[in-house]
Amino acid sequence: MLVAPAAQAVCDAGHMCIYVNNDYSGTMRGFSNSKLSWGGFGLDDKASSASANGTSCSKSYYYDNRDWTGDYFYLNSYTITGANYQDPNLSNGAGYGTWATNNANDKISSANFASCS
Repeated sequence: MLVAPAAQAVCDAGHMCIYVNNDYSGTMRGFSNSKLSWGGFGLDDKASSASANGTSCSKSYYYDNRDWTGDYFYLNSYTITGANYQDPNLSNGAGYGTWATNNANDKISSANFASCS
């Protein structure tokens, strides 16, 4: 799904989302794939905010390399946990993980769902 501008920070149920601008604005791309690389969608290293809403997976991991390696952060699922599921400004750190306190703005290249039931 491709929507512009994003009106809310909560992804559709079962999706992980990135937004090209801070505060969940600009182009938004949501994915329900269990594992994906942003390169094929023209969004490699272009995310400035993110949100997660997995329905069977409680975490969404976002990585700086296209092969799901390197620095990362994860967000919890809105549907499953209801907390810590979004970050409006990736430049001041993001979620949990190695990027929790480091700049993740325009650095995301791949993502995957984890902790699935």
